[in-house]
Amino acid sequence: MGGPREAVSVGLLGYVSLIVSFTLMVSEVVVRTFVLILPIRLFTLCFGIILRILPFLKAKRSTERTKHHVCNTTVDIVEAAGYVVEEHVARCQDGFLLALHRITGEKRSHKHTTPTATTLHLLEDRSDTSQKPVVLMLHGFLMSSECWVAPLHGADHSLLVYSLVDSGYDVWLGNNRGNKYSNKHTEYKPSETRFWDFSLDELALFDVPTMINHICAITKEEKLAVIGFSQGSTQAFATFSLCKSVAEKVSLFIALAPCCKLKRFGKGLGEFLVSPLRFISPTPMHILFGRRAFLPVTLYWQQRLSSSWFAKAIEFCTSQLFGWSSSNIDEVDKPLVYDHLYSSSSVKMVIHWCQMLRANRFQMFSDNFTFPGYVPIGYPVHQLTVPTAVFYGGKDQVPDTPHLLQQVQHSLVFTHEVPHYEHLDFLWAKDVHAAVNPHVLQLLEKHVGLGSPRSASCTPPPCDGQTF
Repeated sequence: MGGPREAVSVGLLGYVSLIVSFTLMVSEVVVRTFVLILPIRLFTLCFGIILRILPFLKAKRSTERTKHHVCNTTVDIVEAAGYVVEEHVARCQDGFLLALHRITGEKRSHKHTTPTATTLHLLEDRSDTSQKPVVLMLHGFLMSSECWVAPLHGADHSLLVYSLVDSGYDVWLGNNRGNKYSNKHTEYKPSETRFWDFSLDELALFDVPTMINHICAITKEEKLAVIGFSQGSTQAFATFSLCKSVAEKVSLFIALAPCCKLKRFGKGLGEFLVSPLRFISPTPMHILFGRRAFLPVTLYWQQRLSSSWFAKAIEFCTSQLFGWSSSNIDEVDKPLVYDHLYSSSSVKMVIHWCQMLRANRFQMFSDNFTFPGYVPIGYPVHQLTVPTAVFYGGKDQVPDTPHLLQQVQHSLVFTHEVPHYEHLDFLWAKDVHAAVNPHVLQLLEKHVGLGSPRSASCTPPPCDGQTF
């Protein structure tokens, strides 16, 4: 197959969709400004009148509010679930500081008491991690470590992360550069454009190697297992195919709903508005979304709207963009988990995904938009040597999973299709504890085991997110 062409005609329909998209963006700014200057009591009154006139707009209320509603961070959520969590910071070679959350075990007491000498002793008396195999979990696009621990309605322990901890694993949750936890750089501030000048390439070349090397240095382990969801799997595939010294540190890679080559993007209104963006240069994208964080207004509306209304907005967007019905996620859980769905990333990351969709291949970011025939470097996933397991949904129409399976067939140790699953179901489906978790635990037991031997020291590898 020939290389992708960088100069592609958008067509009249494409320009119309761009105009409509720009109009919607401007309309959102107008509405947001109006809401900001409107007194909160008047806003509530107007909103109540609208609901009386249009009762079908009323959001279904959750029948029970849990303690997790007041938990806004990964640490809060994990501690509320009764587990010990640590915060770590890893520094990338290019200056980004990445936050890592480590769940070492369950607390002896779940009660929140005043820190006395006894309770402080309990916090320090963590489960011994000296014989625990290590697992690193990587979140998806526009997410953070919260996606792994977002509470389910009265069933926190059905989440994969807690199943791993309860089974005796030392679990680490990664956070990519730019999200709410890894929003720090040694030179640049988030208000500067240079801070957001990163794509999938930087996640693969810097973030994943830095996380793995930091964990190895702390735990003194030679190897660890990696579990990635969606883009978390994508960046891991990229890293392991490029950096052999990092790949050698991974005993097993489990990819949940991986997206390396996209099959489609959008349906209905979403297809009309979004699909043409893959054919244009970055300039119109920058006009629409700027050059820094992608859709930061999401955080504003998340705080302004109730959990139920925000869940409805998320569901509408995912339905139009990806064709997901979200029917496998409990209606009561949606306001809980969607509150922890969004975290920031760069506009350049979105442009990178549009480039890969247009090129129909898994490739590095293209910096050349002028010369025809320029072919970006592709990620050589066919050279993957890490034992790999792929989990995918039969109703997830976005990723081209058959193509990925063909590319990595020589390193596959397990594949599992869940016929009724869509994308987010691998995190929050009602039956995830039965459809996914047991298979993951069996794979880890087979390829990683419990009490695996560890090295006396961890020599820094030649590849620390810089040399390949």
